[in-house]
Amino acid sequence: MPTTTPPPPPTAAAEKTNPMPTHSLTLIVATTPSWGIGLANKLPWQRRPLKAEMAYFARITKRIVQSSTSTFDHSAPGSGSGSGSGSGSTSAATGSALGSGSGSASTSTSAPAIAPRVLNAVIMGRKTYESIPARFRPLKDRLNIVLSRRSLSPTSSPTTTMPTPTTTTTTTTTTTRNPEEGPLIARSIAEALQLLSSYGSQDLQSSHDLQSSHDSQSSYDSHGSYDSHGSRIGRVFVIGGAEVYRAALQMDECRRILRTKIDKEFECDVYFPVDLEADPLWRRSSLEELSGWVGEDVKPQQEQEQEQEQDDGDGDGKGVVRWEYQMWER
Repeated sequence: MPTTTPPPPPTAAAEKTNPMPTHSLTLIVATTPSWGIGLANKLPWQRRPLKAEMAYFARITKRIVQSSTSTFDHSAPGSGSGSGSGSGSTSAATGSALGSGSGSASTSTSAPAIAPRVLNAVIMGRKTYESIPARFRPLKDRLNIVLSRRSLSPTSSPTTTMPTPTTTTTTTTTTTRNPEEGPLIARSIAEALQLLSSYGSQDLQSSHDLQSSHDSQSSYDSHGSYDSHGSRIGRVFVIGGAEVYRAALQMDECRRILRTKIDKEFECDVYFPVDLEADPLWRRSSLEELSGWVGEDVKPQQEQEQEQEQDDGDGDGKGVVRWEYQMWER
C-alpha cells in the first residue's frame, strides 16, 4: 500500500507578507486623570511646566538601550546615549516636554572604524512639530519625522540663530542641527515606517519633501537593530497629536504606551483616544518592567511644588503637583 507524505507546514517566512521586519511603535504621552492631553494646542499645564517630566521625556526618547540578546525591542536596562535636561515646551498633543540636553556615547580608541550612529526616531503631526519653539526643533539627538501633506512653515528650518548671553556684546551664535535629525516628511505613519526602513541609504538632508528611497537595500544586524549602509535606527516613538495617536493605536506595530499620569485635573479640549484603564486589550506593566525598558530606575511617584495662579479658583495657594510614570503593553 503506497504511503503519502504530508506536506511540510508553511514556514514563518512563507507566512510573512512583508519580508522586512518593521519597527514597533511606542506612544509616549502625559495625561490628566481623565486622559486630557491638551488645551489650545499646548500642554494643559503649559504655564506651570513640570521640568522633571520634561527631562524624563527627553531622556527616554534619546536613550539607546543596549540589548543583551538578539531581540531588538528588549526590556533589559542599558546605558543611555544621552540624558536631556527639560527645556522649552511642546504641543498639547505630545503630552510631554522636549529637553535640550545632549549626551555622550562611549567609543573605543582601539576600534578600526567609527561605529555607526544610532538614533531613536520621533514621529509627530505637523501642528505638534510647529508648536515646538523654533530653537528646539528638530528635537536634538533624535530622527524627527513629521506627518504632513504639505510643506512645513519656513520657521521650521533646522538651522537656528540663538543669542549668546553676554554683558558686553550682542554676539549671536548659529547652531546648525545635524541633518540626520531631520525633519523628514511622511504622509502617514505607515509611510514613516517605510522611510525608516530606508534610513541611511542616502545622505539625509533636511527636506520638505518625502524622501523617496523605499527601494533601497537594507538589512538587520545580528542584534536585530536596523542597519542600512552604516546608519541605524533604535526605538520609534509617537509623540502626538491626538489624531496621530489614534492612527497609531490602530496599527499592529503599536505595542507599548508610556504614560505620565498627572494627578491633578486641568482644563483640556483634547483627550487621548483610549482609556487604557478600561480597555482589556492593554495591560499595565510593573514598575520593574518599566524601569528595565526605559533603562533607568523609575521612582513610584514624582512631585513638583508650584505657585498657583491667583485666578486658579481652587484655593490651593502654593501646592504640589504629583505624577507617576506608567507603561502599558498589549
